[in-house]
Amino acid sequence: MTLDIPLPPTLERQVVKNCLFDAVEENINWKMFYNKHMGVKGDIAALRRSGDSKFMSLQATATGMLRELEDTACFSFDFVYRFVPCHSLGDSILFYDSSHTVFAQHEVAFPRQPDGEKLCLADLIAPASSGQLDYTAMFACTCGGKFLEFSKKLRERGEYVKSHTLNMLAITLAEALAETAHSAVRGAWGFADPEEMVPSDRLDGRYRGKRFSFGYPACPDLSGQKVLFALLKPEDIGIQLSEGLMMEPEASVSALVFHNRAARSFVAQNGD
Repeated sequence: MTLDIPLPPTLERQVVKNCLFDAVEENINWKMFYNKHMGVKGDIAALRRSGDSKFMSLQATATGMLRELEDTACFSFDFVYRFVPCHSLGDSILFYDSSHTVFAQHEVAFPRQPDGEKLCLADLIAPASSGQLDYTAMFACTCGGKFLEFSKKLRERGEYVKSHTLNMLAITLAEALAETAHSAVRGAWGFADPEEMVPSDRLDGRYRGKRFSFGYPACPDLSGQKVLFALLKPEDIGIQLSEGLMMEPEASVSALVFHNRAARSFVAQNGD
């Protein structure tokens, strides 16, 4: 059986620097910013309609700081992506270099759900026995680290709320940039977002080409970051991997993208 495997336009690494602030801002998930990062309880649209004083004050601080960040160019929106040939082997994915030569260190094992459908990300990739070469995409993006100096100055002035808000905006903007980078990958791969797509559709994942990040439920083991860094080399845009396999600066996102239409979010667990 011939599998539906879209061919990438190139296997060369692509570096995109200085994305426009407006292009990133339109992908901000304000619900996540207020409810998750800032600890706001309740529906933010309802709070806004009711004119809740505490929420309106926070919103004024956040939007004012966002405009200040735009004016001072505190962030640099850069990303790098690459299409990577691969095969599955059991619960592992074998990632190849552009010459299709496998390296042992480029094998990544993924956990499988212990119950239910027993899903595993390796199931989304054509097995080596199929005779067909498959592909994933990898990307990493960052807002840079200049905001850290700004945040430090705010703390030194005793402006702790503004400092915390800045740090949470940085994380939120990194995720918004990830949406921008992810959309660019899908477009390059041949399934661009339709013109009628709005940011909320993007945030709800209404597209082909789902992404998964190491450290999150479907692939919780951060050791896969070492393979991603080896193949993607995001150090060129200022992202480093710490000894604890965390990205620095913190306002950075990396991900694997799967073209398989069956891809969806799920929770797996690492074996002992």
